Amino acid sequence: MNERTSTKLNKRQQIAANLIGLGSRPSEVAEKLSISKETISRWQAQAEFEDEADRVTKALLLELLDERVALINACHIVIKDILLRDETASSVKGNIAIKYLNAVGAKMNAYHVVSQRLSFLNDRKIRRGGDESIEGMPDVYYDLVNLFK
Repeated sequence: MNERTSTKLNKRQQIAANLIGLGSRPSEVAEKLSISKETISRWQAQAEFEDEADRVTKALLLELLDERVALINACHIVIKDILLRDETASSVKGNIAIKYLNAVGAKMNAYHVVSQRLSFLNDRKIRRGGDESIEGMPDVYYDLVNLFK
């Protein structure tokens, strides 16, 4: 993950933003840092805090997406090799093809969820007055949408 952190946040705020960005609930973060839930809530209202949490979430999602895409690509290569082999029986090829097509629908739904989350982070940045989308977002979104086309 990208190691860049916000310089406008103190160390405890950076830790809290990172934990929230990685998926911890605010109440869990408050307990871990021995601070009140109200303090976390106050920090979450700050644009710098929200930006840091969004940055960490985006980095995590992109890392997970890269791993998932690499795994899917490896699976596609294996499936393609099996389907193109002359010695593979037609019934085996048909079975693999049907199972693959059934599985692709479920995977597209998972990518749709990730795509929506990344789009939400991008839209939220724009709504807060940012004049640019989150770096790398258009390419990631395009790749997600066109992954199985």
